[in-house]
Amino acid sequence: MNKNFFKLLPILLTPIALSACNYTDAQLDQELNNISISPVVASVKSDVLLEDFASDKYLNIDGLSINNKIAIKKIQKIDEENLLLTFVIVNKKTKRISKNKSVLLKIKYID
Repeated sequence: MNKNFFKLLPILLTPIALSACNYTDAQLDQELNNISISPVVASVKSDVLLEDFASDKYLNIDGLSINNKIAIKKIQKIDEENLLLTFVIVNKKTKRISKNKSVLLKIKYID
């Protein structure tokens, strides 16, 4: 399993967290409604089965906090080339957790 993928998650999601860190709960909800995230391409070796990639074997990250602002909730397999990453943002000001937001991860297989 390419652990670098999980190291990239903070880079991919940090702009969202940084833009939301000082918001009130209502502003955070509004900002999340406005966010349109393009599909993110993740490269994995061709010998990694997508079932394994999206399984608890690799996904023991429920509640993992990135910059204490974003928590990964789950990664769900859509098909052989797409995973759906669901996360929430924790409002550091009010300690409230936002509603779920999802981003599509497009998997590119490399040899």
